[in-house]
Amino acid sequence: MKLDSYGLDTLTHRTVVVRPLRGVRRIRLFDKFYIVWEKLPRRVRRFAAWWVQPRVLMTLSAVVVCLFVIGFHYYSVFSAEIDSRLKRDVFNNSARIVAAPVTLKIGDQFSVEELSGYLDTAGYSLSSGDQPVAAQGSYSVGQRTVDVIPTAYAASKLGLLPARIEIDSQRRVSALTELRGGRQLSSVVLEGVLLASMKDGDRRKSIEVQFSEIPAPLISAITATEDRRFFAHSGVDWRGIIRALFIDLRRGELVQGGSTITQQLIKNAFLTRERTWARKVKEAAMALILESRLSKQDIFALYCNDVYLGQCGRYAIRGFAEAAQVYFDKKLNQLTLGESAFLAGLVHGPNRYSARRDPSHAIARRKEVLD
Repeated sequence: MKLDSYGLDTLTHRTVVVRPLRGVRRIRLFDKFYIVWEKLPRRVRRFAAWWVQPRVLMTLSAVVVCLFVIGFHYYSVFSAEIDSRLKRDVFNNSARIVAAPVTLKIGDQFSVEELSGYLDTAGYSLSSGDQPVAAQGSYSVGQRTVDVIPTAYAASKLGLLPARIEIDSQRRVSALTELRGGRQLSSVVLEGVLLASMKDGDRRKSIEVQFSEIPAPLISAITATEDRRFFAHSGVDWRGIIRALFIDLRRGELVQGGSTITQQLIKNAFLTRERTWARKVKEAAMALILESRLSKQDIFALYCNDVYLGQCGRYAIRGFAEAAQVYFDKKLNQLTLGESAFLAGLVHGPNRYSARRDPSHAIARRKEVLD
């Protein structure tokens, strides 16, 4: 016998199982919602009721559609601009000022140490191992041999070929061999030393490096001072922006920008230095797009090659590799922890924290970075 009106289902003459009717749980949830709703202040209930009116919902829908159309338009414009500049290699597109190439012939006096030092000055990177290196703009040193792979610029513009240079015990060039074909050569041309480069009217000196060539202490020092969440965010650190926004509103001017490393790279390569809200919005939008085009490692390497770190005479020091050479006469991978902290501290104010200008101020900044 079934008792539908009471939700009872008789299985046997001794056992009765009670089951809830359909909709009872919904009624209970609605009752709970109604109790909470009744406890809300009258103003809140009126405001909520106003939002669900058809005319309000239609207006909000129209606003959302307009914002979507505007956002899609600017996304397309900024994407086209970034893609166009990346094709033109905007980060490396600069006029180069180089010394005359050096021609090596059999019998010339040139030790392995002298040849390695010249290649270092020319911006070539040392590759370990006895096998010929494959990376462009690098060299490897054997017992009495030096294998040289020219840079892409020297290979395409000057026609330089990969070559092995053999040095005898008398510190003279004894043999010159083309690496790829094994053909004996009468002479080998080495790329001239880069004196400076010109970009956007800025006379600069720089040494380009890859992410794998940046030591871990320097990566930690840069991210600690400039963008702690660089490897976690998607180009814009919203928490940093909100924190900077409160400070700017409190002081009534743009004091802190909350810019990430990606945003700083966008500002230096694509935008002007004006401190306006419009530029900040464009900077953030382009940073998000750039993060979808390049990897974190590529963006970090481009930043490390382009950041301004002071002056050397009439030339701007661009990038940490050049700064390591100028300030400490070292390669990037030879920097100590303290030296890495000093260079990272220069980013915020290269002239303010220059050791040549005020050593005590520079040391205090280095300690702050280490802390």
